[in-house]
Amino acid sequence: MSRTLTVLDRVLVLVLALALVALGVTAVVWQSGRLSQLHGTLRAPWLTAATTAGWWPWATGATGVVLVILALRWITAHITSSKVADVRMAGSTTAGRLTVDLGALATAAAASVQDTPGVRTTSGRALNDRGRRTIALTIILDPHADLTTITTATDQACTNIVTALGDSATALRVHLRTARTTKTSPRVT
Repeated sequence: MSRTLTVLDRVLVLVLALALVALGVTAVVWQSGRLSQLHGTLRAPWLTAATTAGWWPWATGATGVVLVILALRWITAHITSSKVADVRMAGSTTAGRLTVDLGALATAAAASVQDTPGVRTTSGRALNDRGRRTIALTIILDPHADLTTITTATDQACTNIVTALGDSATALRVHLRTARTTKTSPRVT
């Protein structure tokens, strides 16, 4: 989500929260009977005249259509694509284009760490994280794994990714998790 959309979300949530608080206070005051103690009467004769006018159904219908379009636009603005586009390589020309599939690169990087002692499972994926292409590697370790060996293997995998891409526009994230239980070998009886 962009910063503008985040700020707009927060402002609209604040306005909605204030409106709901005002509505709640009004309901409490009305239920307690203190609303009748207020002096004066609220009158809106123009509203009665407007609702009986011939343009009123058209105006409310047009307002409804505009609100539906705004709601659909709002929903589509919040839908983020998890698919990362292929990255164009430096050797591309008008005669041909060289691209790298970041998802396949992430999977290959995760597979290169898989055979490291102490690693149970690995996974890699390419994603858009706050508008930036990111390769995320998740590595699940045995509880007693040697972190120096794991760090060396993940550093090598990240170096291979940077070398393959040839630029630093793609962020790398490595998430190490320790397995909760010790892996037991199957019992044979």
